[in-house]
Amino acid sequence: MKSLAKLSVLTLIFGLWGVPVLAQTQRILAEAAQRQVPTIALKVNQGVNLTLPDGVLAYKGWLDDGSLIQLDGDRPFEQGASVLHLVANQTGQAQLSLVTRDANQVESLYVFKLVAGSQGNSIVNVTAHPINTARASTAQTPNAVRQLQQGVRLAIEQQLLVENSELHRAIQGAISKIDQGMAMEQAATTFQLDPRTLAQLFHMGQGESLPDNPTRQEPLLVRVEGVSETNNADVEARLTALENQVERLDGRVASLDSQQSEFLAQLQTLDQQQEIFATLLQRQNQVAQRLDSPKSKPITLAINTIPRPTATPVPRTLDNHQIANAIARGLITHPDTPYRSRLYLRYQSMIRSLRRGSTLSQAARQGNLQLNHVKSVLKNAGVTPEAVGL
Repeated sequence: MKSLAKLSVLTLIFGLWGVPVLAQTQRILAEAAQRQVPTIALKVNQGVNLTLPDGVLAYKGWLDDGSLIQLDGDRPFEQGASVLHLVANQTGQAQLSLVTRDANQVESLYVFKLVAGSQGNSIVNVTAHPINTARASTAQTPNAVRQLQQGVRLAIEQQLLVENSELHRAIQGAISKIDQGMAMEQAATTFQLDPRTLAQLFHMGQGESLPDNPTRQEPLLVRVEGVSETNNADVEARLTALENQVERLDGRVASLDSQQSEFLAQLQTLDQQQEIFATLLQRQNQVAQRLDSPKSKPITLAINTIPRPTATPVPRTLDNHQIANAIARGLITHPDTPYRSRLYLRYQSMIRSLRRGSTLSQAARQGNLQLNHVKSVLKNAGVTPEAVGL
């Protein structure tokens, strides 16, 4: 009598008892409990405790709208929770699904309808009694199968499921196993389905539609895609190959840098030799002018007996390639352009633009360089602004 009295009081306060999704096919209690998912009323900003029987622990739990309801347990789901705590942040409806396991490691699936509003108690203890779906009466199993098939038809009509698709065939295979007496959770695992997929189809088959709340975290009609060890090995092999390619590219870049440094050093040596030659030529001309007089015979210097290379006259205005070479020479010893610095790299871009045919002003703009600084680099190479048209 006391048990019946407690049952009546809890029924009046909370509505229906929490039961597994397949309880409709396994119980013969109140007709109302067989036709709908149990409803739990929550008052906004007040908690509700969902207590499971002794020996029954929840190892998985999810909400179709995590922004509406907060779900917590006395222990993490990985360790198994016996008491779940629900808190509504705002008014609305959501669905709670639980996967439980009893002392015999038999799994059961629960679905609760949560209604958050102004009504509800601050603390509510609801005892959910699971029923082993593996021991359900075979006479009741067709009812669950019919609900699932009805949910599949509705999902196809609402374009949530593509008929004859891989997912559709997997769902039909799971329903066939359930028709043979297999538990819903086990059937979902057998066909690599998310347990929420079958739970949602069963829920739809009872006349409930999918939530319209756009904040739902993920679609329920999905398959569980496992990653095989072969795929992992392929990914690791590709990563290794990419790393080897990067190392080879780094080596080529280092080699190019070394060649460029050597080339710049050769340019510097040539510039130094050119300066020495120009100095000697100037001194020779000065000596020749001093010794040249009308009363004396021309004196031929010993240096004149040695054929000397004829100096190429420097054009008054340099072309683009000559300007580019002059800038490259000026960069070597300019104090503002150390090798591989940002300013040095911008000058390299300017040099490439000049060699492609751009004018000096265009190349300076493309390299984001000031003409005054360009003049200083050219001056460092011994080139006057007039020689480049500045």
